Amino acid sequence: MTGLHVALAQVGLSLPKPTVSPTIAGGQQKYWIDSGKQRVFSAFLRKTRMQLPEFVRILREETTHDSRPNKALEIPPDTPAWSSYRYRPEWEAIIRHGVQPKWKSSFQAQSKPPKNHASAQLAINALIKQIRKGQDAGQYLVLDIELLPMLDNISCSPFGAVQKGSVPLSQDARVIHDLSSPEGSSVSDNTVDDERVVVTYDGPHDLAKRVLEVEKEFPGIAKLMSGDVAGVFHHLAIHADHVGRFAGTIPELGLLIIDLCCPFGWTLSPQHYWTGGAAISHLYAASSPKWPLQPLDGAHAFDAKTWCDDHNLIEPGIGSRLPETNLALRRAMTTILGPEAVNEEKFTAWERGGKMLGLMWDIPSLTLSMPSEKLGAFAVYLWKFGMNKTGTGNTYSTICSKLCAVRWYHRNNAGYDPGVNASHAILLRGIRRFTSPVAKQYPLSVHLLHMIYRRSEYLYIGRQHHAYALKLRDILFYDGLGHQCKPRKAQRVGITLMGAKNNQYGREEARYHDKSGDKIICPVSAARWIIKGAKAFGTAPEQPALSTGFGSGISAKYMSTVRAEIIAAPEKWFSRTAT
Repeated sequence: MTGLHVALAQVGLSLPKPTVSPTIAGGQQKYWIDSGKQRVFSAFLRKTRMQLPEFVRILREETTHDSRPNKALEIPPDTPAWSSYRYRPEWEAIIRHGVQPKWKSSFQAQSKPPKNHASAQLAINALIKQIRKGQDAGQYLVLDIELLPMLDNISCSPFGAVQKGSVPLSQDARVIHDLSSPEGSSVSDNTVDDERVVVTYDGPHDLAKRVLEVEKEFPGIAKLMSGDVAGVFHHLAIHADHVGRFAGTIPELGLLIIDLCCPFGWTLSPQHYWTGGAAISHLYAASSPKWPLQPLDGAHAFDAKTWCDDHNLIEPGIGSRLPETNLALRRAMTTILGPEAVNEEKFTAWERGGKMLGLMWDIPSLTLSMPSEKLGAFAVYLWKFGMNKTGTGNTYSTICSKLCAVRWYHRNNAGYDPGVNASHAILLRGIRRFTSPVAKQYPLSVHLLHMIYRRSEYLYIGRQHHAYALKLRDILFYDGLGHQCKPRKAQRVGITLMGAKNNQYGREEARYHDKSGDKIICPVSAARWIIKGAKAFGTAPEQPALSTGFGSGISAKYMSTVRAEIIAAPEKWFSRTAT
């Protein structure tokens, strides 16, 4: 019997059979917490009045002879390769005792747990799915929420969830333990930075450089593959004295959840994982082909390219180099993280092209592209939720601006252009069609059709004015909500411009300007002065806005001349457009 079973038996408890999960209800899968384990563990703590650190040590079978919180991790053999590893002391300390965070100050007691994010409620079934998976694997300790008052040194942080690809939150999600909330007093805010370990990932630029090097030296035989670590942060146990700071609740289900491993969302999780991830890369890069007949030009050490838990390999297909590379990576992973470290589902075959870092690589053509579904999914996400605190979806024009920013960043910083294709254009047209404009357009009418038909006519020139000139009726005032109002209450002015081709906000017939805040240069103030002048001259609505009497007005040519004289500039600098 394990120490846990002995401890439970001493107070008359034993673990029941696990709760069945998932079950099928209404044709859909419903996930469940292992309520039997939750009930027994909670009863044990009530009976013994034991605090969390001592109970966690029992769960992990930590003893004075073997203090390792994760029994799958072992100190690597004392080989020359391991002796030269830069972060050897830090990794061996994690193996022996777990991750030991340091805090800037004492934590304030919480009167009640913070509310979970709205996304957690939307993804409650997926949230339970992930917590149950962690409960079975020993990553999560699930207790009754009523135990909170009797447990010391507990800090609860809200749960959230984000989509996995295009799958709805109600079906599947990635659980986020938001240890950065509330801002200013969160677990992450109170964590002392550890500057001993420097995280250095190999991005697309490094992979592209490696592809070019191998293809140049070994034309036509350069290949790539990727290997992935299973579980990532779950291999790194938090020291028993500190697990209480990584708690969360689901009040509607009466659950108190303790994260026993480095959570996805804690500020130092990537840094602590890199201590192990870099160790894998170090051992792998210290390896080379062992086949006795291996050609000399393919016998050098393997090249390591790593991004978090992704290990990307680019090698020439010479002799036994490719299969030995695969074996060397697997050996390094299991040496550092134990026998369950290899994620078989994400180990790819050696190919002349494929996906690495979420990008599509084509070695024969030496091209790099972004999968079209990524840009499409990003556009749809912006349309639905935006990127703001209110979760309000973005308009068509804003989405286009953000996609342009994505292309600009990658072109200038990552060295490639993700581009857009025909499917993106169709998607954006659909988004544009269903995007509500900032100020509502008016329904189609005979008057509007007449305006469109006459859009090719000319401006007010000399003493003759045409329908294209800005008429008094074309100036409208709006309040802050976009409703038409009196000039003195206006926050925005709308000007109808027949034939305008700027297509601002998808409306060809009008341009909108808000108050500038300047006493002199302000479009709303200028429009109000035009209206005041029109009243003085008795201008009719169908007349040009700058009429000085019936049949006369201030022409575009005259305005150009006046503006040129004011700043002492050539008149040709100014466009002869309607004023």
